[in-house]
Amino acid sequence: MPAPTRDADLFRQLAATVINTVEEHQAEWQVWHVQAEALRVTRGLGIPPHQLDHVVDQVEQTALATCLSLDPPDDGISEPDTLRRADGTSVYRVIGSTRYTSHRILFAEKRIVDAAGRSDGRKADPNSVDAALLAETTNGTELNPGQAQLVRELALSGNRVQLASPRPAPARPPRCGLCPPPGPTAAAT
Repeated sequence: MPAPTRDADLFRQLAATVINTVEEHQAEWQVWHVQAEALRVTRGLGIPPHQLDHVVDQVEQTALATCLSLDPPDDGISEPDTLRRADGTSVYRVIGSTRYTSHRILFAEKRIVDAAGRSDGRKADPNSVDAALLAETTNGTELNPGQAQLVRELALSGNRVQLASPRPAPARPPRCGLCPPPGPTAAAT
């Protein structure tokens, strides 16, 4: 298979593929994510190995040009030249640490936030919720009182977006083979 013609259209098409793939897995990313995906999409194009780095770099740069930086704006403090790298960036800036996102991700997040303020969603009938909980108990699914209350609150609230987060487990001391297990010991009784 001959290598495709490497022009701006190809780089834009590959960049769009890269960003679409990265967006499917995370809401924000760094240059390393884009670079890895650019390498994945270009490997099968029949590009000679000695040209692959250049093509990947072009796809990466084209993809990042479509992204939005999540870094805070510049603080206005200018370091002296001795504290700048050869490319002009500050030595205090970690290379590759810029976080990016896309308009599509921001739009999706806005839709979720907007929906979170709405309470006009469907509400289950309280008797139906109790019947469903009873049926699950009968079928062997035991819920503790907190879990049952959570089911009731989620089903009856009418909120468009809800979050159910479990309480964190109590902290446990680290265990090693030399430490006795926690709790009462035979010597303590």
